[in-house]
Amino acid sequence: MTKSRDLVRFLTGTWQARVYLLLVLAATGYTLIDTAFVEHEDASFAGLWLLLLTSPGSWLSMPLVDAGPQWLHPLTYWIGAAVGALLNTALIGALARRSRRPGLKQG
Repeated sequence: MTKSRDLVRFLTGTWQARVYLLLVLAATGYTLIDTAFVEHEDASFAGLWLLLLTSPGSWLSMPLVDAGPQWLHPLTYWIGAAVGALLNTALIGALARRSRRPGLKQG
């Protein structure tokens, strides 16, 4: 139980990481609502916002999209976005903690 709690604290321990996760959550909601409720004659760019927010980690799954069967494409998209969000959250949190260390010279 403490390992999972430590992981959550590591990922969401800074306000910068929490703001980033809120942006990812908003983009995820926008993508889901657009996919489920909006009719398009052509392709929608709603999913692009989520990929841009979670890149470069989400782009690692893109070569796998064409490799598998059709049902695997959305799953690959969502897993890639989740992995990218987790990687970016960890990086943002680590950079925020490092910038608060005493002894770091500013400017």
